[in-house]
Amino acid sequence: MARPDHYATLGVPGTASAEQIRAAYRMRARQLHPDRVVDPAERNRAEVRMSVVNEAWRVLGDQDLRAAYDRDRRPDLPPGSPRTVPSYQPTAPDPFDDVEVPAAVGCALRFGPVLLAVGVLVGLLIVTALASGGGDSPTRLAPGRCVEVGEGLRVVPCALGVPEIVSRGVAGTSCPQGSVAVVLGTRTDQVCVTPHG
Repeated sequence: MARPDHYATLGVPGTASAEQIRAAYRMRARQLHPDRVVDPAERNRAEVRMSVVNEAWRVLGDQDLRAAYDRDRRPDLPPGSPRTVPSYQPTAPDPFDDVEVPAAVGCALRFGPVLLAVGVLVGLLIVTALASGGGDSPTRLAPGRCVEVGEGLRVVPCALGVPEIVSRGVAGTSCPQGSVAVVLGTRTDQVCVTPHG
C-alpha cells in the first residue's frame, strides 16, 4: 500500500520550512475542520480528511519524525546519481473557504428566491384582479334597481319600460317567472330583469 504524501496533504513542497508547514497546516485545518459541516454524512468525510491532515502535521511538525519520513520516502539511488527535486505548483486557496454562513442565512439563500417569486406572483394576481374591476359592483346591481341593457348593464333611474332587476344569482340559475336572465361580464353572475311598471 502506498504511503500518504504528507507534503501533498498540506500543499507544501518537500523543501518547505517549519513555519511554512505550520501555516499550511493551520490553513488546511480551517478549511477541513468537521465543526464547519452540518450534514452528518459530510461531517464523517470531513473527520477522515482532518485525520489525514493531523497525521501529516504530526509527522512534518516534528523535526525528528520529518527527517525519518524524508529518508523513507527517498528511493535508493545509485551513488553519483543526480537527485531531482519534485516540482511544486501551489494552488491558490478558494477565497470563499473562510466564509462562515449561519444555518438560517443558508436556508434563506436556498428558499428566499422561491418565496420571493411566489410573493411576486400573488401580488400580480391581486393587482390584476383589482385593476380589472371585476365587472359591475354587486351593490349597484341589486334587486329593485333599474338598468339599461346594451353591451353591458348600466344603472339608470327607474321609469316606465326600463327593465328592473328582480334577483341576482349565479349564472345559469333559473329566474322568477316573467323575468329574463342577463349574464354579467364576469360570466359567473347573472341578474334577472323584468320590464318596469
